[in-house]
Amino acid sequence: LVRTHTHSVCQTIFPEGRNVHGALFGGYIMHEGFDIAHFAAKYFMGGDPIAIGLDEAVFVQPVAVGDMLKFTARVVHVACRVVRVNVVVEVLHPDAFGPGRVADALNTNFDGRVVGKRSNRMMFLFLHSKKGETTDGCLPQVVPDSYKEILMHVDALRRQKEEGPTEEFISHHYGI
Repeated sequence: LVRTHTHSVCQTIFPEGRNVHGALFGGYIMHEGFDIAHFAAKYFMGGDPIAIGLDEAVFVQPVAVGDMLKFTARVVHVACRVVRVNVVVEVLHPDAFGPGRVADALNTNFDGRVVGKRSNRMMFLFLHSKKGETTDGCLPQVVPDSYKEILMHVDALRRQKEEGPTEEFISHHYGI
C-alpha cells in the first residue's frame, strides 16, 4: 500500500534560508524534498537508490521565515526498477498549535496566505541498482488505498508511459 511507504518530517524555517525577497529560497525546499524522497525510496527498495530525475517541481505559494513546514513523501508508482516518489510540502501556522488547537493548524489563514494547503509539489525518480533481487528483476508494486493516492498513482503511471524511462534507456545510460 502507498500509505505504508509514506514518510513525513516537519521543520521550522529560520532566517538563513531566506532569499532577497525575505521568503524561503526555493532551492532549500527542493533540497529538503529530495532528502525525504531519497529516504522513502531507500526504505522501499531496501538499498541505495540512484536519483535519475525530477518529473516536476511546482511552487504554489511563498514560504515565510518562521513558518512550520510539513514534508510528506509517498512512493506512488513502481515501473520495474524505477520508483516515483511524490513530495508535498504544506505550510502550518505556528500560532495554531497548542492544547486544543491542533485541528485549527491546517485551516487558519494568516498574512494573506493559505495555511495547511500545498506550498510545493515535487515528483522524483529513483532507480534500483540491483536488477536480479526478484525472480523477474522488478520491485514489488505499490497499491493506492485512497482517492488522493489513486490520483497520484495515475499521474505517475501516465508520466511513466509518456516520458519513461524505459528499461532500454536505463541499460544504455546507466549500464545496469
